[in-house]
Amino acid sequence: MPRGSAPGERRGGRTSGTPNKFNADLKNMILGALNDAGGQAYLAARAIDTPGPFLALIGKVLPMQLTGEPGAKVGFVMLGMPEIIDADEWVRQCKPKQLAQS
Repeated sequence: MPRGSAPGERRGGRTSGTPNKFNADLKNMILGALNDAGGQAYLAARAIDTPGPFLALIGKVLPMQLTGEPGAKVGFVMLGMPEIIDADEWVRQCKPKQLAQS
């Protein structure tokens, strides 16, 4: 009698799509620490103080693919601003804030 399972047969374990309990617990601890440190305001301050690590974090949470027209400018949506602006305008608006806080 052959041992093991037939191709495609499942014999236990977590159901597909169920997160690992350790990963879920770790994510909750990280989000709790972020909340204790000041949440969004804390992240905004770190974006100015230490932009390298902040941008690395952004790289982890942004989608891996962007879609759009070839050659078109990339737009940004800033919280608290009603319209979408391009990258050059974003730099112009953020630079005075960064220099004032330095």
